[in-house]
Amino acid sequence: HSARRKLQSQPYSQAAIFENESLIASKATILVDRAISGAETSASGRTVDLYMLCGLFSLEVILQCAFNHDSGERANGDSLESLHMMDASAKLLPINAAMPWILKLGIGEHLPGGLGQLYRGHARWAQMTDTFLAEFQANDRAYDKSQRFLSTPLLVNHDEFLGRRLSRSEAVEEAMGIAFAGSGTTRSTLQQKNGKLGLRDLQGLPYLNAVIKETMRLYPTIISTLPRTLETSITISPSSSHSGLKTAVCLPAGTNVGMQNYVHHRDPNLKDKEGALTPFSLGPRMCIGQNLAKAELYLAVTEIFRRLKVRLNEPVMKPEDMIMEDRFNIAPRGRKLVVDIEIIGSKLG
Repeated sequence: HSARRKLQSQPYSQAAIFENESLIASKATILVDRAISGAETSASGRTVDLYMLCGLFSLEVILQCAFNHDSGERANGDSLESLHMMDASAKLLPINAAMPWILKLGIGEHLPGGLGQLYRGHARWAQMTDTFLAEFQANDRAYDKSQRFLSTPLLVNHDEFLGRRLSRSEAVEEAMGIAFAGSGTTRSTLQQKNGKLGLRDLQGLPYLNAVIKETMRLYPTIISTLPRTLETSITISPSSSHSGLKTAVCLPAGTNVGMQNYVHHRDPNLKDKEGALTPFSLGPRMCIGQNLAKAELYLAVTEIFRRLKVRLNEPVMKPEDMIMEDRFNIAPRGRKLVVDIEIIGSKLG
């Protein structure tokens, strides 16, 4: 794990993210343009479902930053197919864990019904990723001396653990992991241009910071239970929130425990404690893509509310729609985010 992180670290650096800022900002602009177009063609003239559009934004940022692949402005291209295949593949995570022999025997694609369809969709996603990687290698890799694109290290750097470069299949697998992890989060140049603030400026705005941090506290992208090893002993008392214990329990150093941000970010006993907000985890296994994720959030949120007034469509959206499901990446049960929008300075509908 550490060798693979070291191999890929450069494109996730803050310097590389700033270099790719204009790419990310252009996708945020397309996100808002698509929202406006969808609202204008709706029955009300102002209603749009942002759920898929936000997923496309995040995935297309990854495709651009990983493969320098521009999906264009239309929302029905290869990125949409890739998004559908990737979302379906998430359902295979618990299946593969429970029945690893399906992968070992290589029979998944030949199974009948919905299960086989999931494996065939995953194979199609792998094929598309291989195509993206091949196009990048043919057209861009030789020119990416600074390793600003996420695919370059997969093609040119040595894995210290393996003692060699990654094979093609290994590179494709890593690229699929990048797309899957990077498009779940949650979706300009460094100079001020046309009144827009650059990423460095946006990261210093206190109200914007507060809104984004509170959203990450309540809805962290990864809500799966992540294994961690205790560095020091801790005692869990019966008074601890949600412990359900009748007597105190001491967990010695070295114990493997499961940590879940969705739970401890909502624990009032941890509020205001240093390190209580850890949406990207900590230590050697913290999220390698957090700089990219933060850039997406700051640039997209700013572009949306710079251009639009947004109101939740409460007749359509119900509280139960926003119950979160654990599919490794967080996902609302309703699979929708229906809002009414108004262009600032004009009206829709």
